[in-house]
Amino acid sequence: VSQSRYYADGGNREANDFNPSFGLSLMNTVRKQWDFKLGIQYQSVRSLSFSKHVSKVTRYGLGEDNQVTVITPSTLHYVYMPVGISYRLSDKNVFSAQYRLGYLLNVSSKVETYNEHFNYTDNYKTYRTAGYTEGFALFDSQIDLGYRRQISKDLWLNADIYVGLTDIKNNTFFGSQVFERNSGIKISLMYQLFKK
Repeated sequence: VSQSRYYADGGNREANDFNPSFGLSLMNTVRKQWDFKLGIQYQSVRSLSFSKHVSKVTRYGLGEDNQVTVITPSTLHYVYMPVGISYRLSDKNVFSAQYRLGYLLNVSSKVETYNEHFNYTDNYKTYRTAGYTEGFALFDSQIDLGYRRQISKDLWLNADIYVGLTDIKNNTFFGSQVFERNSGIKISLMYQLFKK
């Protein structure tokens, strides 16, 4: 006998953490003060904890014994392709807007296994694994508004606000009715390798 259950807590915000991001971008001037941007970026979304998959296999003998596996996704790994435009207010101040399309590369998860008997549990094990992507959307999309300030000859400081447009979790799979999106604030350094 096999039984599966899915849990989600839509009333709480998760992934409140600092997430690494890095990438490469190409910018080309299309008109005076206007630039076109195309790039590729990696970004993770950490500290997930509210959604988990519980699988229970029951064996009947002299009593009922359950082998329980609990998979809790903790980190999503994405690759994004940003496409956007920027407006140079001055040589040192730039405003930008971009659309980012993301692809889910992998999901890191915490796995707990144990045996359930009539009045006790045993053989408890916990470990981390990757590759369990079921229940998550393969694609993500975001709108990003940013400001960039030059702090030295080739070094710039970026501040971006991004809002997710895609529900990244399957509501049926996780038993949720909440539109869950990747949104946040990103602070980054940009180094200009070369320019024409």
